[in-house]
Amino acid sequence: MTGQTEKAQGGVDAPASRLLFCLLFGAGTAVYFVLPVWAGLFAERFGFSAAEIGWLLSADMSANAVATLAARLWIHRVHLRHAILLGLVFYVGGNLACLGITEFGALLVLRYAVGIGMGTLVAVSAAGIGATSKPDRNFGFALSTQVTIGGALLFSTPILIAAGGIASFYVVLAVLMGSVLLLIGRAPAAFDKPAAASPASPLGLNGPLLLGFGGIVLFFIGMNGFWSFVERIADQRGFTGEFTSVVLAVSVLVSVFGSLLAAWMSDRYGRIGPILIGCSITIGSVLLLLIGPSHLLFFVSINLFNWMYNFIIPFQSGWIADLDTTGRNITVLPAVQGAGISIGPIVAGSLVAGTDYLPVIPMSVVVLVLAALAFSTLKVVTSERTGGTGARLGAIARRT
Repeated sequence: MTGQTEKAQGGVDAPASRLLFCLLFGAGTAVYFVLPVWAGLFAERFGFSAAEIGWLLSADMSANAVATLAARLWIHRVHLRHAILLGLVFYVGGNLACLGITEFGALLVLRYAVGIGMGTLVAVSAAGIGATSKPDRNFGFALSTQVTIGGALLFSTPILIAAGGIASFYVVLAVLMGSVLLLIGRAPAAFDKPAAASPASPLGLNGPLLLGFGGIVLFFIGMNGFWSFVERIADQRGFTGEFTSVVLAVSVLVSVFGSLLAAWMSDRYGRIGPILIGCSITIGSVLLLLIGPSHLLFFVSINLFNWMYNFIIPFQSGWIADLDTTGRNITVLPAVQGAGISIGPIVAGSLVAGTDYLPVIPMSVVVLVLAALAFSTLKVVTSERTGGTGARLGAIARRT
């Protein structure tokens, strides 16, 4: 058994395996970056209402969240190459099936199918990176891959739209993910992990952990509700599509500095301070768009927004990891994040009246304030419980 474990461990650490995991993660989540562009295409070329657009923008991410959550049940029980192939059928096949589809209901079903494939592939990627000998470093590579692919898609948006509209995005996403077939033969059959002690509770959930998850859901609702319709807001303000695409692309590349800053700060300044400061800057960046149709303000707003997006998330994730006393519920984190991402555009879309997308801004601000309050409450709760729950919560309180 030891030899098998070492062999599997060598498999996940092989360069080809790590490249596969990074590509699965980056290509699997690339659709998130083009949601604002899709909002414009769905409105202008398909004639969908704001509510319908909200559902379409939510479909990929909500199905992804469900599939990621379900992966917890099978990730260590199936042959992973078979799981990757099944995910590719849904992801690649679903995107290609969207070609030529203009009816809302059919397109919505297909985007949900794509999301299921996405969640399956991302789950394999996350589990694979987590099984490597240097998961932090490899997650960093995966994030870099994600930002690079997302930024490239945004920079090439004018070319893709001119070439075939939204159909071009479907094809590019299918080709990107289909390229993993070149590496799938190097994927290990399974991720062997040391057996863990049985948790005291079957679920291992506790009040602070649930509160943390709730704060994360609110955070992503506020963030993605704004991000999904930012292209529509820019159009309403009179900005050209080319200018908006460049600003969005630049902001995605700038966002990587947010995660790097968070990595540098790490344990130096706790968690609640950076989270609250990050939320405050984000709220301020969103409110800048209420001042008026200024190109400079739009550029500053979107870049601050995405910079803080990647800055805040690592502190939230680290907090959840500390609160998870079983070491199992951290696997639910991507699904929790995906839930907020998928709910955001639905809530924002329901508030849009006609072609006026500005109500999305106060909605985002209110929800982000609620998220900040949730994490502030979490800080108080974990501090109060320090004396009664032992060293672990004491360590959490000191770090937060």
